[in-house]
Amino acid sequence: MPAIAKTSADEIAIVAGTLLEQGGIDAVSMHAIARALGIRAPSLYKHFPDRSALLEHLALVAFTALGERIALAASAEDAFGAMAIAYRTFAHESPQHYQHMMSAQTSQLASIDHVRAQAAAPVLAYLAPIVGRARALTVARLLTAYLHGYVTMELTGAFRLGGDPAADFAEGLALLRTVVVSAAANSADG
Repeated sequence: MPAIAKTSADEIAIVAGTLLEQGGIDAVSMHAIARALGIRAPSLYKHFPDRSALLEHLALVAFTALGERIALAASAEDAFGAMAIAYRTFAHESPQHYQHMMSAQTSQLASIDHVRAQAAAPVLAYLAPIVGRARALTVARLLTAYLHGYVTMELTGAFRLGGDPAADFAEGLALLRTVVVSAAANSADG
């Protein structure tokens, strides 16, 4: 008779995600997860072969969640602004997940390339008719670099010269919109 399952991969991921948000990547250990679930650590290996696989799963879940938010925002009247705000809001609501999914280790995982591409798809679909298919990825990368840099500086407390970071974010986004419109005009001229 097989043993009765005391937990599931989803439950493990939820607990691991909670530990990640509460204490950062170092707080996510198989022993801490098992303790929180009231089981022994070896039981976790039935669902995830090791900690790396679990961390990879957490990155996959985070990219999927971000992609869903961006896709939803893409249908807004001001899709450009809505997608950027969705990105920033995700990073602020789940800062440790955001930092983990954007970490050097996670960025090298080919296994999450498909969800990364799905998250970018609404942005590319929005930009292609504006700047042309050939420039859409370049402009999307510019936008992503701005968003990532900005939220990373916000999350680490790097904006220390005064002012209102939220208002500055909106103004920076308006400037980027001008760049996108300019790129579209240059595309039409050339």
